[in-house]
Amino acid sequence: DLRGTIVNVAAAAALAKGLCMNHSLRILILAWCRFDDTKTTIIAHSLREGKTLQELSLHGNAITDHGARELASALCHNQTLKILDLSANVIRFTAGALADCLCKNSSLQELRLSGNKLTDDETVYLAAALHQNQSLQLLKLDWNQISIAGAR
Repeated sequence: DLRGTIVNVAAAAALAKGLCMNHSLRILILAWCRFDDTKTTIIAHSLREGKTLQELSLHGNAITDHGARELASALCHNQTLKILDLSANVIRFTAGALADCLCKNSSLQELRLSGNKLTDDETVYLAAALHQNQSLQLLKLDWNQISIAGAR
């Protein structure tokens, strides 16, 4: 649990390398670690190769659409991650990429996107993906810019 630890690019690269070689770490909490898109991309690339990580929390960082797209792309190849927490970031227009990965990923059970900047338009993509995805059990979208109409 590295919650609140400021992680620089070199440390993110070391973590990513460790994740690729890891055979035992199941949970990695990088909440409030000042992660930006560069560091998120580094971690995302390791998710493509990693075979044991089951939970990744990137809650409360500065991840934007670019970083979220990189994670979504990695999830298309990863079949071990069960929980991804991207709450309290600045994700706005990435629901399409996340929805695409949900159609291809059969391991993710929880996707937490609370407290971002998603709108009604983005919920359309996620709703369509939910019809195809059989593994997702929890999708958290509270504290976004989604109206009652968008929630339908």
